[in-house]
Amino acid sequence: MNTPATPYGTLPPASTPSTRKPMSLPRLREMHAGGEKITMLTAYDATFAAVADAAGVECILVGDSLGMVCQGLTSTVGVSLETMRHHTECVANGLRRSHGVAWLIGDLPFGTYHESREQALRSAIVLMQAGAHMIKLEGGGWTADTVRFLVERGVPVCAHLGLAPTSGSRRRRCMRSAATACRAKQTNRPPNSSARRMNCRTPVPRCWCWKWCRRSFPPR
Repeated sequence: MNTPATPYGTLPPASTPSTRKPMSLPRLREMHAGGEKITMLTAYDATFAAVADAAGVECILVGDSLGMVCQGLTSTVGVSLETMRHHTECVANGLRRSHGVAWLIGDLPFGTYHESREQALRSAIVLMQAGAHMIKLEGGGWTADTVRFLVERGVPVCAHLGLAPTSGSRRRRCMRSAATACRAKQTNRPPNSSARRMNCRTPVPRCWCWKWCRRSFPPR
């Protein structure tokens, strides 16, 4: 079988292209319910996104951690929405030039959803028009109304749990009242008893805790 050629070279497919369909929320829920492992990586550029997609990675996050990784900032607070839009578009272009299977999540940076639900919607639209399939936002219970507002208007949301580098808080309570499609847990500690009792019905990928979970997306 011929391997597909892209602007980044010849990329070996993870499986026969005809058997790999673009990832969707129903498919992610199906994998979660069936106990299948879900791979997730961060990516900030087209080249890495194309390689990850060709390797069979199901989900790709364009995180605001690019502030430290790409811009040399000391935190994520200085990352702008325009910067996130640019990198989200780069990653989306990389996916289109590969198999275009991975589910793309764009991170809403600090200050782009704190003012109001309407501000959050405007910011989310910017990232989705750049190619994101879902947006991720950080926060606790105060964001529940915002998440519900976005979901009701057709914007899939990934809630951020655990360490909160953008807001500067070390710990956050679980955002259980919002209708989120996915939850991302950032921690360097094993899940505690309260987390195990959550019995979440949505996928909960975790970063920086490979020892205790099956679905991880270590930052680059």
